[in-house]
Amino acid sequence: MCQITINPSFAGTPTNTGASVTVSGTVATTAGDPGPCAKLQVSVICAHSNVASSNTTAPDAQGNWTITLPVTCTCNDMIEVNVKCLSPVNCQAAAHGPIVCGGGGTGTGGVGPGTFTIGGIVASAGTPPCRPKVSVLGFSFVVRCQLTLLIMSIGWGIGLGMFTFYLGLGPASKASFGTTVMVIGIVAAAIALLATIIYLLFCRKCLCWFWLLIWRVLWLGGILASWFRNPACGPNCLFTSYIGVALMIVALIVLLFVWSGACNKTICDIGYEGILYTVAVFFPIVLPLVFGFSTCTVSLMNNNFGPPWGFIVLGSANALFIVLMWVGLQSNSCTVTWPPPEWDL
Repeated sequence: MCQITINPSFAGTPTNTGASVTVSGTVATTAGDPGPCAKLQVSVICAHSNVASSNTTAPDAQGNWTITLPVTCTCNDMIEVNVKCLSPVNCQAAAHGPIVCGGGGTGTGGVGPGTFTIGGIVASAGTPPCRPKVSVLGFSFVVRCQLTLLIMSIGWGIGLGMFTFYLGLGPASKASFGTTVMVIGIVAAAIALLATIIYLLFCRKCLCWFWLLIWRVLWLGGILASWFRNPACGPNCLFTSYIGVALMIVALIVLLFVWSGACNKTICDIGYEGILYTVAVFFPIVLPLVFGFSTCTVSLMNNNFGPPWGFIVLGSANALFIVLMWVGLQSNSCTVTWPPPEWDL
């Protein structure tokens, strides 16, 4: 395992939105490593405001590295720094100290795997917590931002899926259970709206979250819409199932290319996110809703109304995730912390 050292001096430069911080250090190859570390991911989180920033950098031939990250927290704020090698070896380190504008501040340098504390919460190096402490009307509580994001994803996803399902219902089906479909969608969307407000107030800068939310909403909504395919429910039921498939395809594009690129994610990160989220929503949410409206549901096997598109796309997508993870792990091109930051609920 390689060895990362973080210099205990964090220089800050004032900006219009706060301060940028410069972090530097070294990375050394150790016996048994497949090669020198070629790419580092450096994350900074402000302990007081829980604002985070992250980017990647490449060490020079001597193993020295430096990076400047924009963060919207104030000078002299305490920060936590986390560095991990993305390729081709697995090592990480953590450090903490103040941002000192106009010069380097002396903090506590980090060497190798370790832990750090933010607001009394201890987390392993490389997975900074996203649980800011807030006070409302004199009551203090901790916002679990990853869990809030998951609630947002599920709520908006169910709302999208049930709305699309409703569009495909014929007059008889709408009279029979259309109100139930809309109530489920409205209640889910209302819960998601509340979670979204909480997230935007307290968690907006905790994670690289926007495209993660978009992928999750489109994926769950697409699964639900694609499974309600029985034309006995209405003349447009087949058409809305194709909309569901399209939503799933767009979700995969967002996951594989947009989210991974915008948030510096690896193949393994993509695979874990795809499989974890699919499992998290499929059994407790998708199956109960699908079998709750069995009249409109396509069967898992062959049927008289065409192939079960949702099952085919879902199975193919997860097979793709598994292949990508296997390729990534075999080539030592990526590593995944457990739990991934997005799933540290």
